[in-house]
Amino acid sequence: MRTFHFRIWSKRHTGPTENRVTVRDEHRAIELAMQHLKQTTEHLVIEVHDPDQGLTWMVRADGPEPMDQG
Repeated sequence: MRTFHFRIWSKRHTGPTENRVTVRDEHRAIELAMQHLKQTTEHLVIEVHDPDQGLTWMVRADGPEPMDQG
């Protein structure tokens, strides 16, 4: 199991709220982020960060996009 950090950008807040999830892999973390986005129109995007690998994905309801880590 691995812990991923979610930064959730919404219409209600000026900055992101943060959450952590512990799941088996990055595919499950991205799947949870997509499910969360599809449940409400309030959330705009979720950044899914894997601190172990130094990778981040921007997840919108239509799918994830890897972010440039440079």
